Amino acid sequence: MRSFYKSSLILFFVILISLGVSFLMFRKPNEEAAGPPVRYNAYAEYDKPGQAELLGYLETGDKRRLEAAERRFIESEEKIEKIYGFFQPNPWVPYVQYLKGEYDGPDLISEILPTKNEVVSFLKNPDPYKRHRIYYCIRPKRAQDDRMEKIDEITCVKKGSVGADIGCGFGYHVFYFSKIVGNNGRVYAIDIDERRTEYIKKRARSKGIENIITVKSETRNICMPQDSLDWAFMFDVYHCVVSSVEKENSEEYFDSNIKPWLESIRSALKPGARIAICDCRRKNPGVTSQVNPSAVKKHMRRIGFKYVTMIDIGNKKYFYCMVFQK
Repeated sequence: MRSFYKSSLILFFVILISLGVSFLMFRKPNEEAAGPPVRYNAYAEYDKPGQAELLGYLETGDKRRLEAAERRFIESEEKIEKIYGFFQPNPWVPYVQYLKGEYDGPDLISEILPTKNEVVSFLKNPDPYKRHRIYYCIRPKRAQDDRMEKIDEITCVKKGSVGADIGCGFGYHVFYFSKIVGNNGRVYAIDIDERRTEYIKKRARSKGIENIITVKSETRNICMPQDSLDWAFMFDVYHCVVSSVEKENSEEYFDSNIKPWLESIRSALKPGARIAICDCRRKNPGVTSQVNPSAVKKHMRRIGFKYVTMIDIGNKKYFYCMVFQK
């Protein structure tokens, strides 16, 4: 009898332990206890896979490493779109295409492409400034993707005209516009970061280009004379001023930050002059590099600009270009 009770007790504990293990394996996780899921950081990590392979190719010439780098860069684009819901082009893809002799972008490669030593230096010792300098300049087929010919037509960028690239970065579009306006025209390269304007100045001088003038702007002022511009252009800049949904809709923020900045732009444009504003649609409230086109239109109208049209650029699901007239 004792043996029976002992066996029954052991069986009871075995069943109890089994049920406990099953519960732990199949229960729904407590999301509140676990905290929010860790999200993939697009701007810190998405470009890193493939860099080691690219560096290996640049140092050894092994084409297998170049092919491996390209695969990993393309995979990172797909990963970003899957997680964030918008397309973030990996800037190394066109550079690999260029190295493979497959680059079919605009004829600006000599003006904008980083040297091999610049790229190797960055890959060995990356820093944010070098990162932006390199990435800004090697996006694939940029002029075609940005529909620049259509933008030129609508904003009246033509030979002999005077215009400005506001927030010009390292000057991709500055050198593009320089060719359009010709020797009798001028392009003002305006940026708040003096390192960028100095870079453009040195680059233009080394290429013998005389129609580019650099201007270091202020936070709320582009620092241009009144009625001095026939046209203006702004690419991937507006979201830097309006970096969140809250700021898009804040009257106080508009009055103290956006309004004086836009007023300085309007003042610099001649009567009837046009400005093109190109940016990324806000698909994810947590991503700062996006701004709703409706917010841009509302702000510009409040300053006194007239809305002209919308131009689809690149992937229109994500990007847009709006044209306004003074």
